[in-house]
Amino acid sequence: MGYMLVDEGGGRVYSIPAGESTAGRAEDAQIHLAHPSISRHHARFIHDASGLWIEDLGSRNGTSLEGKALEGRTALQEGVTLTLGHLEFVLQHGPVGAVPEPPAPPIREKARATQPITERPGRSDLSAIRSHAAAPASPSAESSGSSSVAFIAFAIGALLGALVFLAWLRLG
Repeated sequence: MGYMLVDEGGGRVYSIPAGESTAGRAEDAQIHLAHPSISRHHARFIHDASGLWIEDLGSRNGTSLEGKALEGRTALQEGVTLTLGHLEFVLQHGPVGAVPEPPAPPIREKARATQPITERPGRSDLSAIRSHAAAPASPSAESSGSSSVAFIAFAIGALLGALVFLAWLRLG
């Protein structure tokens, strides 16, 4: 029977080998955790006849057990929550090589409409207004609506630029 770190957020499972093992970002770490919040040699696990122990190796983002920072070598029990850097794991005990079932996704109810979606009130009034609008001066004038918006935006930008320039001249 061995121990496993189960990353419930990401669904990954890391086996903790018997003896001493290092968890970290370094390639030589027996438990390789490739995450920016994990130090190269973040924590040490000691798995011997007396049980499983963990100690932080002076990591930058720390190691905590059930939300409390580790102080020295600490005994671990199945089901506890370990946080290494910004990664959260649950410690599970089972046959070596066994992969626990992934956690069920949280149930989130979608908001349901109580009434069918219909056309917004007053929408038909807009089409009536459009039909009574003045005819375009040229056939391409109707398609140039977006260009007139662009021109207005350009004119406002030019005006603001001129005001900033005049203010600069006045202060200088």
